Amino acid sequence: MKKILLVGALALFGAMNAQKSSFGIKGGYINSQINTKENMDFEQVALDKKGRSDFFIGLFFEQKFNEKIAVQIEGLYAGLGGKYQGQLSESGSYAKLNMDFGYEQIVFPISLKYYVIPELSVYAGPNISITTSSKIKGEYKESNLPADVINEANQEMASELHQFNKVLNDNLAKPTFGVQFGVDYTFMNAFVVDARYNLGVSKIYKKEADSSLKLNYFQVGVGYKF
Repeated sequence: MKKILLVGALALFGAMNAQKSSFGIKGGYINSQINTKENMDFEQVALDKKGRSDFFIGLFFEQKFNEKIAVQIEGLYAGLGGKYQGQLSESGSYAKLNMDFGYEQIVFPISLKYYVIPELSVYAGPNISITTSSKIKGEYKESNLPADVINEANQEMASELHQFNKVLNDNLAKPTFGVQFGVDYTFMNAFVVDARYNLGVSKIYKKEADSSLKLNYFQVGVGYKF
């Protein structure tokens, strides 16, 4: 029995080595949004959801099993989050509020790839993310109020958010889960152009935080296979 298992393991190892494996580096642009069932507001200012732009960078490894099927594993650093905007108006005075929700994550995607042609593949799979830090920032801008009034309001908000961020960091869910699906194209046998959409499955914060926030994002990047 042991001999049969050994022969099988050697055959599998030989089959994998017979196919092409590669590793490389990649990086690019991310646009992310926070998906939530809740109405977002801050100090009674209703907020509208916006996209947040940042970058990602990391490493990948791909193992081909045949000409059509491959598995890819990645380790990426990604700047994620979302932005919100609202306006406080009263008696002809107004001030626009900009909120930035930032999350630094280490993301580990695992993708099953199908090569439509030798250069072009489509893929999908799960990912595991670990949030290393989070920070919410806010600022009143574009106001017809005196500058000293806006400065004082921003200082008070910064102090309030400082305490709020401590509470949120204590309630980060580690890890979180998602799924990605996308397409990549290889040219000159080494350079890769990649585009994907990532859908958040689990919440950013623990159940105790009573929050349904999830992260969805689109990313596009370039890589190099060694």
